[in-house]
Amino acid sequence: MNSDDEQRQISPAHLERDDPSPSAVPRRAQLGDQTPRAFQDASRELSGSRLPYTFEGLERDGIDRRDDGALAAALNDPRAEILPVWRRRVLMSDDGESLLQWPKEQLTDKDTVVFLGTKDGVPYFAADVSSQQTTDGEAPDVAGPARGSFIDPWMTGPNLDPFRVGVGAYGRHLLAWHRSHQYCGRCGSQTKLSKAGLERRCTSEPCSDYLFPRINPATIMLVQDPSGEKCVMARNHNFPPTIHSVLAGYVDAGETLEQTVVREVEEEVGLSVTKVRYAASQPWAFSNSLMIGFFAWAEDTTLNVNLDELEKADWYSREQINDLRGSEDFRLPRKDSIARFLIETWLTSTPETL
Repeated sequence: MNSDDEQRQISPAHLERDDPSPSAVPRRAQLGDQTPRAFQDASRELSGSRLPYTFEGLERDGIDRRDDGALAAALNDPRAEILPVWRRRVLMSDDGESLLQWPKEQLTDKDTVVFLGTKDGVPYFAADVSSQQTTDGEAPDVAGPARGSFIDPWMTGPNLDPFRVGVGAYGRHLLAWHRSHQYCGRCGSQTKLSKAGLERRCTSEPCSDYLFPRINPATIMLVQDPSGEKCVMARNHNFPPTIHSVLAGYVDAGETLEQTVVREVEEEVGLSVTKVRYAASQPWAFSNSLMIGFFAWAEDTTLNVNLDELEKADWYSREQINDLRGSEDFRLPRKDSIARFLIETWLTSTPETL
């Protein structure tokens, strides 16, 4: 709790009340079965596959983050991997097969270096080397036999080593946050890196506020009709040409995830959702988001598309999607997205009714 927050005592009588502040937004009990499971025929696909950018094996506190000596020793470890970021771009090998590391000898005092964690004793770091641009304002040259280029991580796709690309996305997210939080939001003083990159701290002693990496939670939902035979596919105005996807929206302050699903679906296509079921989640470093995926059921099928937010939306059966996918006018989202994961899971499932 922030020190500025008002603190007041809550009486036992208040705690025993079922709903001290009724909301116009549907409560959990009104949204039907929300058991966190997938469709019966797709449970193996949901539980057995790992979404891109979700990775295991990184021990994020493998080294005491407050021990400068231990961190320096880890950075000097010959096995240490330093993943560079230049203007939010990652270093990709020229053959497009892997993310490259940065030689420790090429780090400067102007580079922001954060500790990501260890795996099998190997320390992983990420370094913002944006200050090392050339006199022409271009990316720094990559020394050594492994040649590469700094590219937008959006272009790397899901074809790289899952652990390495996941760690790279994590490092990129963390460094992007550090670049945008150089000053304290409370007093305006400069902030400094703390806890090896997991925090920033205000340098003003009267304030000394702590800042933590920002994560934007967003729901993404595959909405079905009451029969479970069709789902809503839509095009956002910002989508690449011909891409069709499911609905999504950011969580508002004071909302539960389920309430966000209900609100966003109503706002975008005018449907009333009465059943929501959790599916999976995915960190999405491209927008510093955490995408929380759901399957949802609407009680009606009449669409009222909000053309300010969407270019179009319509109902599609499994057969229609399979017939259209890959055509000149209908493509599915990229393979490394949770949107694609939800769609593919639904396509292989047995229809479940409301």
